[in-house]
Amino acid sequence: MDSISNTREFDIVKNGQSVYEMDKIDSEIKDLQTKKTERETTIKFLIWIMAIIFAGAAVSYLLVWVYRQKKKLDESYRNLFSMNKRLAENHEQASAQYRECIELLNIRDEEIRRLKSNIDSKKISNEPSIDYGKEHDKYNNSNLSEEMKGKILRSINDIMDNSLEYRNKNFTLDRLAEMVESNTRYVSQIINGTYNKNFNNFVNEYRIRVACQRLTDKTNFGNHTINAIGQSVGFNSNTTFSAVFKKLTGMTPSVYQKLAYEATE
Repeated sequence: MDSISNTREFDIVKNGQSVYEMDKIDSEIKDLQTKKTERETTIKFLIWIMAIIFAGAAVSYLLVWVYRQKKKLDESYRNLFSMNKRLAENHEQASAQYRECIELLNIRDEEIRRLKSNIDSKKISNEPSIDYGKEHDKYNNSNLSEEMKGKILRSINDIMDNSLEYRNKNFTLDRLAEMVESNTRYVSQIINGTYNKNFNNFVNEYRIRVACQRLTDKTNFGNHTINAIGQSVGFNSNTTFSAVFKKLTGMTPSVYQKLAYEATE
């Protein structure tokens, strides 16, 4: 009986020990699982932190790169503005010198006409004298003489430099030919041969030069829109004005105006 009792007590103790050990193992497993979960959470958190750091570094690098590129672009625009300003100043000086030359040439032509008139008056001849001022005599031949080309060219430049006709939206090759008392074919040939450009490009350069002056004139044109300034020099639309302006100056009218205002501050 004692043996049976001892056996039962041993089984009870053994089972209790087993339960205790199982509980302990379960507890350790749970602790391991908890630590594993914590480690995974920590690793994920660190990964997020690293991702944020790398993203921040990438954004910072990108911002620095964009800033440097913008700085270079601004410097390029400032250089272009300075070049255009110098070109405008050189054009004004060249125009003044050209006007002086024209005056001298006109004096010379007048002297030549006077001498020719004196010679013709002394001739005894029934042959009618040639009137070089008549249109049909100017263009009786298909080819213009150098003298006549020079005369037409001086008339073209005089109109472009001393009149406001080219700022009219309806200014055409026909109108310019009419003003210089010539025809469109000769006027077009002279412009192409002298300046290596067609009529539209020739006129647009004059218009853009005036536009540049007005874009820098804050006192008189500071309250004008870009479109209004474009129309004031002969462009029908803001799109055309902006496209031609950028083609000739390398920048848009708004950027040119901004740089001009900055230069005067």
